[in-house]
Amino acid sequence: PTALEWDARMVKEEPGTLIAWHSLANSTIQNAGKVEFSDAGKKATEVNVIISYIAPLGLAGNAVMQLFNRRVEKLIAEDILNFKQHFENL
Repeated sequence: PTALEWDARMVKEEPGTLIAWHSLANSTIQNAGKVEFSDAGKKATEVNVIISYIAPLGLAGNAVMQLFNRRVEKLIAEDILNFKQHFENL
């Protein structure tokens, strides 16, 4: 599995509904994002993830990152599913 990691600073937190961050200056990929949680009915939560980034190496890096966008989306979906399963088993 591929792992994407960076150091970040949380810039906004609304307990139970929102977490927002931006990467620190020394990160390989400069990025910012937010995760929003909303009630989706009985024992369900809708999770909305938005991540924006500036690819390293300008246009060439951007072209490479476009190839990985689907992989990143899959990694996020897998992480959310693992998170869900963990808390359902508590």
